[in-house]
Amino acid sequence: MRKIAYFFALAAISSLVVFTSCKKDKDPEPEPTGPNGCDAQTFPTNTGNATVRLLNFTNTSGGFVNINAAAGDVLAFAIEVTKGTNRPQKLRVYQTDCVNSKGDIVTFTGQPGLEDGGKRIDLRNTDDPQVRNVNYTVPSGFSTYYVNIEVDESGDKYTYLRIKLNISGSGIVDTWSNITLGGNSNTSYASRMSSGTGQTYMACNAVANMEYIDITYAVSTTSPYNSYLCSNPARFLPPISLGVSTVNCGEDGTSLSTTGGNPSYFKAHSGVSFDAATDADLSALTVSTSDPQYIQISSTPVTVQFRSYDGRKGLIRVNSGTLNDTNGSINIDVKVQR
Repeated sequence: MRKIAYFFALAAISSLVVFTSCKKDKDPEPEPTGPNGCDAQTFPTNTGNATVRLLNFTNTSGGFVNINAAAGDVLAFAIEVTKGTNRPQKLRVYQTDCVNSKGDIVTFTGQPGLEDGGKRIDLRNTDDPQVRNVNYTVPSGFSTYYVNIEVDESGDKYTYLRIKLNISGSGIVDTWSNITLGGNSNTSYASRMSSGTGQTYMACNAVANMEYIDITYAVSTTSPYNSYLCSNPARFLPPISLGVSTVNCGEDGTSLSTTGGNPSYFKAHSGVSFDAATDADLSALTVSTSDPQYIQISSTPVTVQFRSYDGRKGLIRVNSGTLNDTNGSINIDVKVQR
C-alpha cells in the first residue's frame, strides 16, 4: 500500500510539472504595461532620412505633432513623404498609450490605397513629395495617446513622425481657411480638395487620394460656362460634363484616370453664419444624399451646405473668385465635422 501511495504521489507531481510547463509555453508573460513597463521601453531611433510631415496639423513641440481631439473623432491625416537618399517604400501607422513605445500597428479596415489588409501603404519611387491620406479614429478611455508614423526605406532604414493626442471634450470641428481652387484649365491651382484634411490635390496625389476628395471646383466647358462646386464623379456628368483626363504616375501607372471617387452632396444654405456654426449646428444641417452632387456658384460671397461621402456635414463659404472661366479660381473657407 505504501508503494502504491508513493506511486500516485509521484504521478501527481509529474502531472503538475507537465501542465505548468505546457501553460508557460502556450501563454508567455504579457509585455509590461503601466508606468514601470513604459519606462523600461525605448522608442526606435531614426535611421532613415526621408522627410515626413502632416500637412494639416502643424502644431509641433517636444518632438511631437500635438493635436487636441475628442474621443471618437475621425482625424484625417494628410501625410507627406519626401525622398532622401534612400527610397521610401512603405508607410505604417502605430498607436500606443506609452510615450516610449512604437506601439501596435493600426489596421485601416475598408480604407482605399492600403495593402496587407489595411496595415500598409506602398509608396511611389519619386523625387517629388507624395501625399497619402488615412482616417484615424481617436480611442476612448485615454487623456493622452500617441500615434507613430513609420516610413520604411531601402536598406532597412526607418524614419518616424510622432503625434501626441490630447484627448478631452467633444464636438470639435475643423476649419480650413483661405483655400484656392482653380478652374479646369488653371495649372497654378488644384481643383480638388479633401474636407477631412483641408489639403488640395493635383495630378498623382489626386489619383492616390481620390476616395478622400469630396469638394471640387469645375467650370462647364460649353456655354454658358457655369461654375460649380461638386463631387469628383459629378465633374464628368451633366450639367458639368468635363472630358476625362489621365496623368502619368510612373510605376503606379502611366495613364491613370482622374475620374471616380465617392459622392458628396451640396445644397443652398440659410441660417447660422459660417463663423458662428458649432458642431451641433453642422449636425443639424439639412443637406442629405437626396441632394445633387453639385451646386452652381453664380455670385460671391455665398455659403453652401455639403455632406461628405462618410456622413460628415459642413459649410463652404465662397469668398471671392473669377467665375465662369476655366482659367479662373475661387477662394473658399470650409468648416466641417470630424
